[in-house]
Amino acid sequence: MHTPDDHDWFELSATDAGLAADDLTGAQVARIGYSAALANTIDEGLLNVSTTGDARRQPGDFTRQAMALQRLVNRTIQAAMVADLMRGDDWETIAEALGNGWDAESAAYEFGEFDLKHLASDPKALWRRVRPSWSAADPAVAATELDQWASRHADPREAVRTDRPVTAGL
Repeated sequence: MHTPDDHDWFELSATDAGLAADDLTGAQVARIGYSAALANTIDEGLLNVSTTGDARRQPGDFTRQAMALQRLVNRTIQAAMVADLMRGDDWETIAEALGNGWDAESAAYEFGEFDLKHLASDPKALWRRVRPSWSAADPAVAATELDQWASRHADPREAVRTDRPVTAGL
């Protein structure tokens, strides 16, 4: 799994974006967690795009890389469920989003551990549950780091440009 290094992330304070962890809601913290999971998955996928090292690859490397991506995608789906539930979606909505004949009862049974609404009033505790291990311990700092990450990866042709693509929407 890709662990961002000093070239990927910058030393930022929570106040750089005008955020403070104590001011974030549970729904905002969950959204930051979802954004972080997406960034991690995308970074890992980007590492596998280049063909320049293929001559040195071992048998099964592509499959191993794809399986690592699948695990990250699964974690991203889990983070998405946490974010959706924290913003008030119900299991009926989650079941519909899952598709393939899921019903609310089955979705709640299978994925109920991702319903972290009981932590809504304690965003720091929620962040401890949803943050990737490489992400900042403070969710406000993590959001600011994600601003930098998203700005570096943004398509210059996008209509909406901001230097705070993550924190501006919180």
